[in-house]
Amino acid sequence: GRSISADINLCLLKFWLSTCVVKHESCSSKRTDSGQPEYSIDTYTRTLIREPGAAQYAALSYVWGGPEVPQLNLNSLKELEPECQMWLLIKYWERLPNTVKDAIALCESLSIQQLWVYSLCILQGSRPSESLLCDTRLARQMFLVYREAYLTIVAAGGKDSWAGLPGFNGRTRKVNQQIVQLDRAQLSVVLPRQPEAIASSVWNTRAWT
Repeated sequence: GRSISADINLCLLKFWLSTCVVKHESCSSKRTDSGQPEYSIDTYTRTLIREPGAAQYAALSYVWGGPEVPQLNLNSLKELEPECQMWLLIKYWERLPNTVKDAIALCESLSIQQLWVYSLCILQGSRPSESLLCDTRLARQMFLVYREAYLTIVAAGGKDSWAGLPGFNGRTRKVNQQIVQLDRAQLSVVLPRQPEAIASSVWNTRAWT
């Protein structure tokens, strides 16, 4: 098996992405207007913008919750700066969960300028009866946002939104892999396959994004 390091191999990620675009017709096809998010984060300027345009974007799927810290979302941004159409997130950086901050930095490292995150890119209902999660139109929109994304980051390695992305941005990841060197050959034990690892994750227990 392939030797897995404690840090994410960004060069390998870029190779996988480029190979995916070249080899998979569905990945190289042009995105439809129906999947265009209304809001997205500019990962280069750390700005949340409305109507970002037709550039390719990544989407984040992660586990919500964590420490009792007021977390930033689109509702709170509109309350803080109601007249704005774009918000400089660096002003509220301490209120952003680590997983979101790591996803922004990862996209920048991969030269993906736009990132879609549910909590920051969709208004939340203030009461259960107003919850947009119950809106079938939104459910279809969510499907399109993920389908049309150039890349979806699945943060399945943490128990909450403050866990960050293991192996990236200085965060360690535990790799239990036995490696044996035989002369010039290196033998590595194959780690659990992706479906097996995801099946046992907290991420797999929640029902949304």
